[in-house]
Amino acid sequence: CRVDASKWYSKKHARAEFIYSLAEASLMPLLAQAMDERPRQWKLYKSADLTLRHLSQLRLLGTIEQRVRQLNQEANRFLLSDTQQLLHDLIEGSDSPFIFEKIGTQLEHIMIDEFQDTSTVQWQNFKVLLEEAMSRQDSSSLIVGDVKQSIYRWRSGDWRLLAGIRQQFEHADERLDVRTLDTNYRSCRRIVEFNNAFFTQAARQENLLSDASLPAPYDDVVQQVPDDKPQEGMVEVRLLLPDDYQQQTLDALTEHVRHLTEQGVAAADIAILVRANNYIPLIANHLMEHLPEVSVVSDEAFRLDASPAVMTIVLALRFLAHPDDIISRACLCNVNSGRIGGPFQCYAYARQFHIYTSVQ
Repeated sequence: CRVDASKWYSKKHARAEFIYSLAEASLMPLLAQAMDERPRQWKLYKSADLTLRHLSQLRLLGTIEQRVRQLNQEANRFLLSDTQQLLHDLIEGSDSPFIFEKIGTQLEHIMIDEFQDTSTVQWQNFKVLLEEAMSRQDSSSLIVGDVKQSIYRWRSGDWRLLAGIRQQFEHADERLDVRTLDTNYRSCRRIVEFNNAFFTQAARQENLLSDASLPAPYDDVVQQVPDDKPQEGMVEVRLLLPDDYQQQTLDALTEHVRHLTEQGVAAADIAILVRANNYIPLIANHLMEHLPEVSVVSDEAFRLDASPAVMTIVLALRFLAHPDDIISRACLCNVNSGRIGGPFQCYAYARQFHIYTSVQ
């Protein structure tokens, strides 16, 4: 529609010529403008939607933070998480050797691992140390990191610091030796080839939203495989319907584990990765019910508070001791309903709501 104005009407339309001229002169430019604006407006919409969805929790967390800081101030205490900002305030605007004199020693060699998770404030503190170390001829420093593994944005981690490391220093070409490790010696060949194909396409979409002044975060996503590595490994992607997604996932996972064991794969060689720990008990219970011959090993799966039977007894005892505890009574009523994920999670959500409403 944005290319050919004749697609806006049928050829037999009585006012085809008028519609064509209108689309060519007005409608198509408006549509092009709307399509160009769509990604930015979509980001704003999703940001507003997530904010409104978690606004109550944000207010509660804000109130808790204010109260904690007030109590610490009254008791003359200091939060460990504020150490970086305090150090930054001491360094900012001062001569860097003054800070090192207070340390009482000289740092000749500096190594920073997992640099992709460094925050801006942390980097401003580290940079002073690196500048001082790099000013001496006999010193050397090592920074290790991978932009693709940056997962701590919620903790102010900034991958752009590593992606634009050359822009952080003067005469970077003479002072920095940046090396990329592009060969994967760990994974099987087919897995590496799948990752190269999949993430190359995903990176193209991501790079459209990247800052043009910085290197794209996934420019080095393609990995090489040693020539002597055989064609081994398998990747299977299965798309499930949104209806009863959790049950479909459990059934598909159990069937896949059964297939592997029937093919001779030892259970000790099978690992299941999950997004959050609260999924572990669900998977463990489902596997033990349908594949009792497979032993499940997990700290989270066998916690007492992950057992519906144990938590049902606890809730029952709590209700017997406190008949006016409507939270325990409501959770007991939902034990067999499957809602919220079981009696313990039901109680946890209810307690959270009760505490929040009490604070409000």
